[in-house]
Amino acid sequence: PLSPSPTRYWSLSSLTSRSRRREMPVIYVSEEVQGKRRLLQLVFPRLSSRSAPEHSRWEWPELRAGSSTIQGFGLYPRAGGEVNWEKLERPLALPYLGKETEVESASQARVLRSVLSGCFDLCRRDELFTPKGHVWVQDGIYVTSQPRRDLVDGQQVVGDDECLLQVGVDSLYDKRGVSHVDEGDEEVCYLRAEEARELLHLPPHVFSLLCAHAEDGHADRNISTHIVQFMRKAQAHLIVNAHPMFRNSAFMMGNANEPFRGPHPRCQPRGAGARSSPLRTQERWIRPPSLQLEERTLLPLSDDDPLLLRLGLRQPDGARAMYGAFAHEFPEVADKSAFFLTRRESYRPAEELTVVYGGSYNRTYSTWGHQGNPPIYKVPPDLFADGTWASHAGGACAPWASWPVRTPGWFNVERQPTNRPAFQRREDGSVELLPDLPLVVKARRQALDGGTHEQRLAKLD
Repeated sequence: PLSPSPTRYWSLSSLTSRSRRREMPVIYVSEEVQGKRRLLQLVFPRLSSRSAPEHSRWEWPELRAGSSTIQGFGLYPRAGGEVNWEKLERPLALPYLGKETEVESASQARVLRSVLSGCFDLCRRDELFTPKGHVWVQDGIYVTSQPRRDLVDGQQVVGDDECLLQVGVDSLYDKRGVSHVDEGDEEVCYLRAEEARELLHLPPHVFSLLCAHAEDGHADRNISTHIVQFMRKAQAHLIVNAHPMFRNSAFMMGNANEPFRGPHPRCQPRGAGARSSPLRTQERWIRPPSLQLEERTLLPLSDDDPLLLRLGLRQPDGARAMYGAFAHEFPEVADKSAFFLTRRESYRPAEELTVVYGGSYNRTYSTWGHQGNPPIYKVPPDLFADGTWASHAGGACAPWASWPVRTPGWFNVERQPTNRPAFQRREDGSVELLPDLPLVVKARRQALDGGTHEQRLAKLD
């Protein structure tokens, strides 16, 4: 992200414990649309403590994460804050924060999204065909072959034992990677495996599961379920990942689900395996999305700005100081970023906030404006121990699940699905990837490799 202008923010020392208790993190901002400025309110998280860990470092007085009416966690308004959700005076902007990966082009971003989906194969560099007089070198994020005579000083030659990812340039969702490549084939590209893992902020155990997709294991589970992609500037394409595995209290918007369109007897939202609570089996129609995903540059206003003076407004007390603390750690909010914008003037406190993530999103269900691709084979819904998502019988104890600290899912070693675990912790503290259920692997292979009859069997319970 670009470094913030020093005149745009305010000193962290002005954020006192008294102001944190009394004031709310909402600030007036402006955007320019077709040459005209529009006034909005930006809702952002409040710094709880400079020494707090990521899972408790940020508080959202205006929003909360709760058990979803769709599945898993959902995003909800919070009553009692600065914002009156039942009667909004102007549109709200909610920043989509997450782990950022910046690349130079949309095609590079598309390749990395394929990695997040597990659509790749592993290979060693010495397994690749190398024309006589050529060497394999690092070229940006890619590993490519070029004539040895074209090497320049400082150019890195890739060793024979280097582990690479082979990724299809136009990978298909719910398909295997490309296992065979002819000489000169330009339909695939290569990346260093460890470099790609670090670039995408993937923990080793999660990356090992994505690698298992090539052998048809856990292939419905991936990390492309909580991402937003946009172009910040020329040659700066961003992938922002707000997956709950990061346990970051600033990444609140990652809880927003897409609404189903039409009856949904047994669908999973935001990509197969995205949410991990017992599936709702009743059929019903879901309302249109209540939020809209937009790319915006939003700038905080001074009290003497004409937009505020015209309406007799001024910034809330303490808003500048709290925004300064927020922007100090997330300077990207001052650049072009992704935001959820409210679409209505009234929201009920118990209403789940939903959004549509765009046409490039891989989904197994239909949502507003986009047709989904149903799963090609049957996968059992993840089941969890009693008390994970709902209180034990009698309701004496609260549910175990609590965002962002305790997030049940295949990615969380400490709270795995009981019927289909992906990981277990060894005695030495390391994490072991478990084999997938044989019936699930068989169903996937029937769907991908079988005839019409076998493909039909793959979809049956």
